[in-house]
Amino acid sequence: MDFTKRVGRCFGFFVLAIVLDVAGLVLFLLGIFAPLSFWDFFVLSGPIIIFLSLLFWIFWYLGNINHRAICCHHDVSNPCMNNTPSTGL
Repeated sequence: MDFTKRVGRCFGFFVLAIVLDVAGLVLFLLGIFAPLSFWDFFVLSGPIIIFLSLLFWIFWYLGNINHRAICCHHDVSNPCMNNTPSTGL
């Protein structure tokens, strides 16, 4: 299988976000269920790592946005370039 076709252009950010999510979840569950004297370190560091993975999810998402979808071309039929009010919904 070609995972880069399914994931998109930013495969590195995707893998890094998945790895940080899994590591954060493992640390969090280890802090909850393992009988350790320093359980609070794992319970607090797990969600922090998951929160930091959101940065890489945002990078992955922004890297996969198509430029043509957000770009307005200078075209008369384009509603975002037309200055006349629209009559339809």
